[in-house]
Amino acid sequence: MVSFIKSDNPGLGEIDLARELSTLLAEDKKVLWIISGGSNIAIEATIMRQLDQNKTHNLRIILGDERYGQKGHSDSNEKQLSDKGFTFGNSLFTPILEEKSLAETTEDFAEKLSDLISWADEIIGQFGIGDDGHISGILPSSDAIENQNLTASYRADDFTRITMTVNAIKKLSKAYVFCFGNAKKNALENLMEKNKSISDMPSMVVYSIPNVYVYNDLIGGNI
Repeated sequence: MVSFIKSDNPGLGEIDLARELSTLLAEDKKVLWIISGGSNIAIEATIMRQLDQNKTHNLRIILGDERYGQKGHSDSNEKQLSDKGFTFGNSLFTPILEEKSLAETTEDFAEKLSDLISWADEIIGQFGIGDDGHISGILPSSDAIENQNLTASYRADDFTRITMTVNAIKKLSKAYVFCFGNAKKNALENLMEKNKSISDMPSMVVYSIPNVYVYNDLIGGNI
């Protein structure tokens, strides 16, 4: 089920996701938290500060997508996480960029993601949705939509992107989506009305996840 939860700001979603992670970790569940860059970074840093660090030894964290380049380059999601003060506590963060070629990095990312998926009892994704309806690093009509591997890479207009694929997102247990601002109105309406294909609007893949919560400041309701 996809639930659209209307809120003035991401604070409610931060509380809900922090509670979900805390509950699972308190139950000694092995949790994989797949995180995102952009506006989600500040939310993720806030959530991480709310977790009991004595319980985070069973938490694994990996980015769902990255901008290819030298490790620590200024546009990388990992660097921006660090700049926002994201600390990992006793959890284990798995980096994507390792000073390798694009092909090697993409292959290594797939292996890391596969191992983490196999390890986890619960797989929780945190995403935003772009104005164009993209999710993670999966842009409309990109190779990451039809690719049956867990990861894909390609050169977009802005960055060379490495991302989990639609196929990988379908393996999630739950997803928490943060989508705020008038610029996202069309994407949200299209998502709620389910009137686009995944190729045209990759975020439609959320309907393949058992439970999804879309926090936004425009619409509410359950699908």
